[in-house]
Amino acid sequence: MNQAQVAAAQEPRQVKQQVEQDTVPASTKDIMPDQNRIETRNIAQVLRDNFKGGIEKVKERIDNSQTLHKIKRSYQIGRNTGQDLQNLVSKKRNKPEEK
Repeated sequence: MNQAQVAAAQEPRQVKQQVEQDTVPASTKDIMPDQNRIETRNIAQVLRDNFKGGIEKVKERIDNSQTLHKIKRSYQIGRNTGQDLQNLVSKKRNKPEEK
């Protein structure tokens, strides 16, 4: 016998445990107890709860956001490019062809 067989022979055998059956819930309330809860707040109340520092802090966070500045800049570059292409195409259309 090699070492692996000796080690396997010396290990105690594992006893198989019985698998417990899953219990089926009696009703859907057991699965989702709060499914009938209705939200009573409006959007302003939700926003107020999320931004308890007030509107000033939200405006400050927006003004200092690097991501937002990059998005605005990219949008403006795309918008300017689109306008320049429109102007170029309209000039070509209005220009009489030279032969």
